[in-house]
Amino acid sequence: AQLYHDRKQREARMSLPRADRARAPYVDFLKPIIADGDTGFGGATATVKLCKLFVERGAAGVHLEDQSSVTKKCGHMAGKVLVAVSEHVNRLVAARLQFDVMGVETVLVARTDAVAATLIQTNVDARDHQFILGATNPDLRGRSLAAVLSDGMAAGKTGRELQAIEDEWLAAAQLKTFSDCVRDAIAGLNATDQEKRRKLQEWDAATSYERCVSNEQARDVAARLGVANVFWDWDLPRTREGFYRFRGSVAAAVVRGRAFAPHADVLWME
Repeated sequence: AQLYHDRKQREARMSLPRADRARAPYVDFLKPIIADGDTGFGGATATVKLCKLFVERGAAGVHLEDQSSVTKKCGHMAGKVLVAVSEHVNRLVAARLQFDVMGVETVLVARTDAVAATLIQTNVDARDHQFILGATNPDLRGRSLAAVLSDGMAAGKTGRELQAIEDEWLAAAQLKTFSDCVRDAIAGLNATDQEKRRKLQEWDAATSYERCVSNEQARDVAARLGVANVFWDWDLPRTREGFYRFRGSVAAAVVRGRAFAPHADVLWME
């Protein structure tokens, strides 16, 4: 397409008198372009083939984002579902491998939607754990959102009625990250203010976002600080599709960007 428009422009300019040609605006249609690879359109093999086609068509760069390919949303839309950090790293590695096989220096742009995302496909990667939300209301034990919605559908409820059920359940669940849950538990301990401050500082130092501690490791730290019995369940608020609730933030984007950086040339967060 670029070559076509460049040729058409050249033909049009050559038909002009020299004076008119000098005044006519010139458009450089052969500037390098970055091709939007979306989510890779599938697994690693699909990403490899996609990147091969982009290189063969002359793309100077390829852009890949860390959303789920099944539920992909445009940048301005709500309800984005992320894949695990490790899955997007695999996409980037697949793209880089294809570029290396072809002997090209194609620019690879790694985008994360972690700032605005509200859901994540799975909890298999410990780097995602600190941003996953869990229910903190023990009264909901054994009453998952998916089960409640399933019962509603079985009773013939649809549309707005189901949305109202979900909204009511989420409000009652008091969703928090595990870190916020522990901090609240420490604040509620029967201890002096000085002791609470010490425990909070120890918690923050042991679980700061750049450490990317797993939920299991965080629970061990909480137990050492005397708050082993906090109720926090990340499975209860999962969606009907099985997605986990995710707290999007700049911190989440930074964690992902640091994981993507060794495999990409440019980082982009949204």
